[in-house]
Amino acid sequence: CVSFVKVSAFVAHTVDKRLASRTEARYHHFHAKALETSQVSIEYFAYDGWNLTYQHKPASDGYEQHNPILLVHPVGIGLSSWFWNQLMRIWEGPELLAIDLIGCGVQHGADAWDPDMRGLSIPLGWTKCCEALMDHADAKTFSVVVQGGLGLVGVL
Repeated sequence: CVSFVKVSAFVAHTVDKRLASRTEARYHHFHAKALETSQVSIEYFAYDGWNLTYQHKPASDGYEQHNPILLVHPVGIGLSSWFWNQLMRIWEGPELLAIDLIGCGVQHGADAWDPDMRGLSIPLGWTKCCEALMDHADAKTFSVVVQGGLGLVGVL
């Protein structure tokens, strides 16, 4: 019985690793394909000692004078700007910037967040990193789209 449990745990762990690896590979393949075909690029900026990333899609023809749109992803394990990939891929309109909030976007090269080293990142910190991106993008006015429980980030 003990050896069966050990073998079952090993098999489950191995299967989980393989599934996670396949899922990650599919995500990166789809993500790379979406970026490649839709003029979306990964861009970098710094805020308060953080190296942060965002996805950028230039304005479509005829929309260059419209306000850019900042897309803020919801929070949760594994979420980042990829949340907006499908919208960004098919978007025809003003410039889009999909931010990776502090601690998110590690797959794009952003800094990982360790609360023991940097403390908690609360909505005010996320709001300030959004403001830093808007300053970095150098537009006077933005439209902000927030999904999920981060409505405060869009309001602040």
